[in-house]
Amino acid sequence: MIRRIRTGMLLASLSAVAFAGTACTSERERRMEDARLAQRVMEELQDARDLDTSRVNVQAKGHLVQLSGFVDTDDEKERAEEIAEDVKGVKDVENDLIVD
Repeated sequence: MIRRIRTGMLLASLSAVAFAGTACTSERERRMEDARLAQRVMEELQDARDLDTSRVNVQAKGHLVQLSGFVDTDDEKERAEEIAEDVKGVKDVENDLIVD
């Protein structure tokens, strides 16, 4: 009887550790995917010849992209948002760029 209880407790402990490892892996994968999405958006912004990205930051969480930093004109601000929206994987853009 005690042996069954110990075995059950051991199995429960191992299961908890296995599921915790899966959660960490999923979280790590999500962060990596966010970083890749932010990088793809930044690359597209940098490819736009009519946009100065030297003071632009891009962050991603899930399929939401946040643009922050500074641009020179309202047109650049709008253009940056349009470019970000067109990147595969982006579902929404939070445009916090400041015209300076």
